[in-house]
Amino acid sequence: MAMATKIGAAPVHFLPNRASLALPQHVGLDFHRRGNGFRRARRLEVTSMKMAERGEQAAEFGFNNGPINLAKEEFWIPNFNFIIIYELQSGTLNETQTVAASNPRRKTKIVCTIGPACNTRDMIWKLAEAGMNVARLNMSHGDHESHQKIIDLVKEYNAQSKDNVISIMLDTKGPEVRSGDVSQPILLKEGQDFNFTIKRGVSLEDTVSVNYDGFVSDVEVGDILLVDGGMMSLAVLSKTVDTVKCQVIDGGELKSRRHLNVRGKSARLPSITDKDWEDIKFGVENEVDFYAVSFVKDSKVIHELKDYLKRQNADIHVIPKIESADSIPNLQSIISASDG
Repeated sequence: MAMATKIGAAPVHFLPNRASLALPQHVGLDFHRRGNGFRRARRLEVTSMKMAERGEQAAEFGFNNGPINLAKEEFWIPNFNFIIIYELQSGTLNETQTVAASNPRRKTKIVCTIGPACNTRDMIWKLAEAGMNVARLNMSHGDHESHQKIIDLVKEYNAQSKDNVISIMLDTKGPEVRSGDVSQPILLKEGQDFNFTIKRGVSLEDTVSVNYDGFVSDVEVGDILLVDGGMMSLAVLSKTVDTVKCQVIDGGELKSRRHLNVRGKSARLPSITDKDWEDIKFGVENEVDFYAVSFVKDSKVIHELKDYLKRQNADIHVIPKIESADSIPNLQSIISASDG
């Protein structure tokens, strides 16, 4: 016989194979994922079974014919919001049947950034079948033509998929401050003097340009500049009208267009730039599902974007990205205004 119970509206069956068993013993189990469910096979004999709901999780399930004490044992099954408690009493089970469990919602989602390495039809299908929930478009790279190709492929997958829908997230570039182009990497050594200037096109051994005219006014003597996500750091010693003079604390190779920020501060730039608004309009036209908004400092930008979306009759959720320390005092208002 096959045993079944229900979690909400979803029937769940556990289907043992024939064997004989005496109490108390350990039994080998083998769980196999199949589609959106699972099947359990090999040498499981029970005459009663209880199920208890528990919080969702998504860890790997590691048993493979390992010893399990059926007197009372709990198993975590990936992507399912319950645990199974087996209580072996006596007797044997003489029938086998196979039924897959349904797929309850998993709260923690898998967001995949789709770039040149995986923007083909074959790769997007593989990612979707492997568990991708959201396809992320990084608007810091590529152009609307390349992103349109990805959107079309995701929508093609959704149209043919019966029970798996992939959402599309457009991640804005935001107000990034970056160093200028260099002909070859510049090696920064600890203790070395090095300068950043708002003059365009400067690429010297001790000075490079930045792309933000307000950089000098934003920076103060004593600030710590973080370069390339903190891979390098420099202390600000002094500044002139157009140049910030620094000393290297943590060295490394400075390449073209590396991200710059001041530890604990944000640049005084709008959270949504002109380029971001063009990308947001592109998202509205393509009916994306989410905007990830970069460098959100307060709730005003969220309200501004949501007001725009309302005027466009666009049902798109807004997810702020908290990327600097000066966002923290406004965190509660940002959360209240946001969709995630």
